[in-house]
Amino acid sequence: MNRRDELLYSRGLMDGILLGWWIDRIRRGEEIVLP
Repeated sequence: MNRRDELLYSRGLMDGILLGWWIDRIRRGEEIVLP
């Protein structure tokens, strides 16, 4: 894996974690405040 793939992968991983966190909060019915 080269450097570019590494960056894309880590960025995708972070996006996936954030997405999961958002979905979890929405499921709990918490109010979502966009930054």
